[in-house]
Amino acid sequence: MSGADLTGANLEATDLSDVNLTGATMPDGNVCK
Repeated sequence: MSGADLTGANLEATDLSDVNLTGATMPDGNVCK
């Protein structure tokens, strides 16, 4: 799922280890490095 469009996606139900979220702001307020 690297590079997938996560707009509107339920990140809490997503296996974040399989998603490239570099620079994305997570629901908990942390920013993935």
